[in-house]
Amino acid sequence: MHRRRMIAALTIAALAIFPALATATADGEDYAGTEEEKAASKSVVSVEASAGSDVAFFRLDGQISEVAEEFSLFSAKRPVTLEKWLRRLAKARNDQDVRAVVLEVVEVQGGWAQVQELRSAIQRIRDAGKTVHCYLADGDLKSYVLASACDKVTMAPAGYLMVTGFNLQMWMYKNLLDKLGIEADILHIGPYKGAGEPFTRTEPSEALKQDMARMVDSLYAQAVEAIAEARGLPPEEVERLIDVGLFSPVEAVEARLIDGVLQMDDLLESVKDEYGGKILKEYGSKSKDAMAEMNNPFAIFKMFSPSSRASERTDQPTIGLIMLSGAIVDRSAESPFATGTVSPEDISKAVDEALKDDNVKAVVLRIDSPGGSSLASDIMYSHIRRLADAKPVIVSMGNVAASGGYYVASAAPTILADGGTITGSIGVLGGKPVLAGLFEKIGITTWTLQRGKMAGVFDLTEPFSPAQRERVRGLMTAIYRQFLDRVLATRREKLTKPIEDLAGGRVYTGAAALEVGLVDKLGGMTEAVYMAAEQAGVEAYEIRVIPKPQSFFEILMENMFTGVDAESVALSRYAAQMLPGLADPMAGEVRRVLNRALLRVQMLRREPV
Repeated sequence: MHRRRMIAALTIAALAIFPALATATADGEDYAGTEEEKAASKSVVSVEASAGSDVAFFRLDGQISEVAEEFSLFSAKRPVTLEKWLRRLAKARNDQDVRAVVLEVVEVQGGWAQVQELRSAIQRIRDAGKTVHCYLADGDLKSYVLASACDKVTMAPAGYLMVTGFNLQMWMYKNLLDKLGIEADILHIGPYKGAGEPFTRTEPSEALKQDMARMVDSLYAQAVEAIAEARGLPPEEVERLIDVGLFSPVEAVEARLIDGVLQMDDLLESVKDEYGGKILKEYGSKSKDAMAEMNNPFAIFKMFSPSSRASERTDQPTIGLIMLSGAIVDRSAESPFATGTVSPEDISKAVDEALKDDNVKAVVLRIDSPGGSSLASDIMYSHIRRLADAKPVIVSMGNVAASGGYYVASAAPTILADGGTITGSIGVLGGKPVLAGLFEKIGITTWTLQRGKMAGVFDLTEPFSPAQRERVRGLMTAIYRQFLDRVLATRREKLTKPIEDLAGGRVYTGAAALEVGLVDKLGGMTEAVYMAAEQAGVEAYEIRVIPKPQSFFEILMENMFTGVDAESVALSRYAAQMLPGLADPMAGEVRRVLNRALLRVQMLRREPV
């Protein structure tokens, strides 16, 4: 898989940058809770190794998602959420029968912030006195940065290591739109707000180039520092090795990037002999139990049952986990095929549930969003402010919490981000695609009757008139000022510079955002849970996603009496997963880029700012 992408260590398309957990069960112990665990997570103290001798085995392969996908009849494999990974790793850390961990990293399809959170979880296992081994068949820079957090790194004899650095790529569509006769009439507020530039330019502006360079420099420095610290190498030596880029296993050992070369079976046998216990494969996963249950002819009914998806709630204190993942849109998806969006309605339901449940003592708002609708962002902001007035709220930023994602984050008193989080982009984008040239090419003519000078402001057959452009820019400026005011309402005393010097569309990594006061602390979801529990004054608690994801059965029942074909809605919601070619990672990336582009056009059609 990596061999097909020798040079690609990081590809960030412009559209990607700018624009269920049930009650804690025996299978998924809280990954946060006791004071002892908090101390260990902060690397303040270490505890003695467990008296056990078993080895927990994990296989990290493929996409790391932020939210759980709903049940699918058609998908044989569902991504494991980051939260589930943290929970499974914490289970190994807390399990007194587990002496060591083996983590096989096949491919990491996730962001840098997620990699950093997993590194922190690995460090907590090591702080608990347990040895962590990592096995790489081959690996790119992202996989290796994760692997380097382990005590020992082993590679397959036929593999090779590709620490080829960072490659940021922006797709520019100006020439394509010209060929199609489409004009992108886009306005920006803020010189660094470059989300519309791919549609209006053949290369980025100097301001955007500088901003992107700062972001990549920060990510590169973080990767170098992580490897240098983990492997005991000088940073300048790590930079030299990255410039070399490609290593055979023997060369990687000589460069002190890895510790040994073995086949997986030999590594497992060696670890088993060293500790004398069992190899616990698929540790912390329910997959084996689920397959065993399918031997029961009635298991299919249990699979559809809502009660099978979560334990009954208890009266134990709870830290709520609200997931804001995807593009921010003004209303819930009308199409059953639409995925990757979040609306004010979704956040309102979650906030209402958290407020009504007295067992929920605090909330962690997990944001992984590039933004979207300004109106929807402001409504979400008000919902989070309402929640923060009643209960402690901690924001945990994922891979991206930018533009509208930061707008909503600023509603909370405390914001945590990983060093590799992409955030900021405080600015406003608006405009419309002008299709007159396309209509002319394909023979469509139009006739328009208007009343009112601004009636045609969002007519897709004509660019903005001077008066319309001025009016739209005035509206965008007002929205931009409101954005700044929202940020200042909670962060005025924390910012190191005037807000105008930090906004304007500038994009930051989490590490850079900390320096200027846009976030409060570096840390991931686990640290956010610890902080929420501390502010709520609870030590023993469970963690629960609010609201829990719907099952196929629940979707069916929800639509049964709404005048639609409920079964078709429930089934078609998952059918897109079966389209040919989508299993290929590159095809999936192309699909995501196209989806983002089409979503942006749809959003501009509905709400041009």
